[in-house]
Amino acid sequence: TRCDEVAEALIAEGLHAVSLHGGRSQTEREAALRDFRNGSSNIL
Repeated sequence: TRCDEVAEALIAEGLHAVSLHGGRSQTEREAALRDFRNGSSNIL
């Protein structure tokens, strides 16, 4: 998805990004939110 492409581009630039969209499983969405909340990723 475009969301994943943007996240991948940010990661390639050395930024800590995760993507969150309806195409991900519930487990993947929860993991992305957890990473954002605990500071592992600062771009959601």
